[in-house]
Amino acid sequence: MRFDSHRTLADHMTALGHDPDAVRAGKRHLDPQRIAAYLEVHIEQGPHLVNLGKRCAVVTGIRGNHRYKHGRVLGRYGHAGAVPRNERRDALLAAVEFVGALESLWKRREAAGEDLVCTVGEFHTDAAVHTITKIPGEVRFTMDYRSYDEGVLVDCHRELTGIAERIGRERRVTVDLGAHTHAQAAVMDPGLTALARTTARALGIDAPDMASGAGHDCAVFANAGVPCAMIFIRNEHSSHNPDEAMEIDDFAEACRLLHGMLDTLTA
Repeated sequence: MRFDSHRTLADHMTALGHDPDAVRAGKRHLDPQRIAAYLEVHIEQGPHLVNLGKRCAVVTGIRGNHRYKHGRVLGRYGHAGAVPRNERRDALLAAVEFVGALESLWKRREAAGEDLVCTVGEFHTDAAVHTITKIPGEVRFTMDYRSYDEGVLVDCHRELTGIAERIGRERRVTVDLGAHTHAQAAVMDPGLTALARTTARALGIDAPDMASGAGHDCAVFANAGVPCAMIFIRNEHSSHNPDEAMEIDDFAEACRLLHGMLDTLTA
């Protein structure tokens, strides 16, 4: 539901003449076999091109993710001064332990050479009832972890589920990860990626290979069987914030690469 209109996506789709029921049913509107290619140009949402001093890059793959929007820890509220430690069922300390275990898992798998990034974007007690003198009885949180390797995503879900069960048992609370969504990792089409590299060399464009940590529409098309390629543009200060900054010359360089690819594909 949108925060400004307080209407659902389905409501907005209907108002624009689309059929949300067809989307719910998984009805296909385009046949992937009839799409020759999907090419996307996008700012890089991380610091790599800035650190490399390069204007643009050829994307090789896009991370998949597992997202948990409704994680919560349920314990028991109690008086901050009257309940001893061994009698507490502190939801906040259990939640902190879980987040610490998430980071430990991340460090261990990263040290083993696995691709993984983890984020807890929301973490809070209930503002309607929490006070300085009350043991927290509930904590809500979100969790997002991503990888280029689908096997890593599956393993992390299994391991984190086990960690939640252990912490819940030891601290006498419930650590509920809730339902999660899964976006598959995607690999860009080898032929189109090779074309992007060849075109860049022919045009004198220094465009290194780079994988995308953020998700993109391109991944959806790729996983539907459409040949895909993607070009990144250098962008300062990450993205989704008022300080993000793309230079128009960098944009023009990426467009020059795109134009060269399209010239070849449509010749």
